[in-house]
Amino acid sequence: MAQCELLTGGFIAGENNCSQVAAGVYHNRIWLGNLDEITAWAATSTENQYDEITFAATQGLFALKLDKDSVIWKEEYDPETKSWYQEFSGKVADLGIQARNFIESLAGPDIVAILELKAGVFKIIGKDSGAKLFTHVGSSDQAEVGNTFSIRAENMDEPCPHFFDTNEATTLTTLAGYEVTT
Repeated sequence: MAQCELLTGGFIAGENNCSQVAAGVYHNRIWLGNLDEITAWAATSTENQYDEITFAATQGLFALKLDKDSVIWKEEYDPETKSWYQEFSGKVADLGIQARNFIESLAGPDIVAILELKAGVFKIIGKDSGAKLFTHVGSSDQAEVGNTFSIRAENMDEPCPHFFDTNEATTLTTLAGYEVTT
C-alpha cells in the first residue's frame, strides 16, 4: 500500500494514495495471542505501525475463524477518561463443548488481537496492556444461534495501532508464520 499523504486541508479518502473505505472485517483473518507471551514489537518507520512480533519460546498467535459477516471492529474515544476503547466482536455459530470452552478461555488472560479490515488495514487491539472478554451471549434462538462475544481493551492511550509488513500478502504470510495450535 502506498504511503497515504494528508493534505494541508485535511484527510480526503481516495486522494494522495489514501485508501478508500470498505466496510467489514474478514471473518477468517483474525489472530489472538496472550500479551504475557509477547516479548517485543518491531516498529516500522511509520508512526504507530509494527511489522514484527517476538514471542517467548514456542508461543505465537492463534488463528481464529468466526461466522461470516459477524465480525465488527470499533474504537472509541472517551472524553471523560481521555482514553480509547479498542474492541472487536463476532460469533461462533456453534453450541458444542469446543465453542463453549473456547469462549471460557478468553475470560482469563490479557489478550492481543490482530484483525484485517476489508479496507486492507490490520488493526492491533490491546497491544500495550491487553484486552479482555467483555461480553458473551450464547443463544439457541434461530436468528442468533451460537456464541456472540466481544474482546475489549479499555483505557488505552491511543487508537488501535496497525500491523503491516510491506504489503497485504507479506503481512498475511508474516501473521501465518506466527500461528501456533496449542
